Amino acid sequence: MKEAKLKTSIVLGGVAFGFLFSTIAIAQPDEETYAVNATPVSTTGSGFSSDLNNPLFGIGNPLSLGALYSANYGAMVEAAAGRLLTMNNAVGLGLQLGPNQRRIDGSWGWAIFPQQRIKLSAENLTQYTQFKFNAGDTDRWVSQNAIGGAYQYLIPNSFLNDLNASAYYSAANNVSLPSRSDGAATNDRHVVGAKDANGSVGADITPAYGSLLGVRVGYDNVNYSMRYERDRDDSGMGLNLSWQQLITKQLKFNMSASELPIYANYQAGFSWMFNLQNSDYLEVGASATRLINKHSIANDTLALLSLSYGWNANSQNSAEGYHLVDQDSHDNLSQWATMPAAYMDQTLALRDQRNR
Repeated sequence: MKEAKLKTSIVLGGVAFGFLFSTIAIAQPDEETYAVNATPVSTTGSGFSSDLNNPLFGIGNPLSLGALYSANYGAMVEAAAGRLLTMNNAVGLGLQLGPNQRRIDGSWGWAIFPQQRIKLSAENLTQYTQFKFNAGDTDRWVSQNAIGGAYQYLIPNSFLNDLNASAYYSAANNVSLPSRSDGAATNDRHVVGAKDANGSVGADITPAYGSLLGVRVGYDNVNYSMRYERDRDDSGMGLNLSWQQLITKQLKFNMSASELPIYANYQAGFSWMFNLQNSDYLEVGASATRLINKHSIANDTLALLSLSYGWNANSQNSAEGYHLVDQDSHDNLSQWATMPAAYMDQTLALRDQRNR
């Protein structure tokens, strides 16, 4: 808990520093100014936004490849791609594959009006997790399905860049285990998966040239229906703050902090856009994530290296770098579809046991 409070203070301080930095380093009144693309960052499993798992910004037909390392689940590879089906519709697909974790997600984005769009997503996350029972530790595969939706109202050329709302529902499977006995006592064992319902509303603002600040509030309801122990209900309000800062026109810094009843999520990273001198787009990214759980699920630390490429990039190109574009629901629609409305940080499953 002390670690979570300390990290929250660091992020809040970083946001305040960002305001000062962006005004001094970027917004010189007699110089050409640059601003980050105002496309909102991706929705994560917390029900809030973060772009650190997919650094693509403002491109068409995006493709991203990455190498991800988790302290709990080891090394894995990941990939994400998006494609326009029509002018108003796009789809996105994401994959993660490793010896102890597998993820697949798909999304459909629809530009319903010039400044409004919606997104529907589905995901399956499967992890090989260790559970600590009185009779000894055991590792088991736990699978979790999630569905979600997101809505965005874009406000072009404004301090208030957009208003947004999202919701998701996830359910992890239960795992029945045989009882273990040492002759004196018997340990009945069971792994219980949670049902999680989350909803949030938020806004993204451009407080200064080269800065994008996101604020989201939401409610999370997590229920565990135990077989042997008392049922558990972890519910309450949540808060997410995200900040993106353009250091140069081709170098961008990202930071976010989420506080939920079940865990806290802290992320930070950099993205660098190569100068290709054409309409294509090439970007590398590096980020780190810290998950701090508030019940018996283990904490986790993750690191990601990614390479992103786009072609015919919606009139934006690597030579010009990151810049603010007039927002329309059709802008970056294929890229928006690669950021799922339901992205769970981990499978929500607990040990359930009794001794007799």
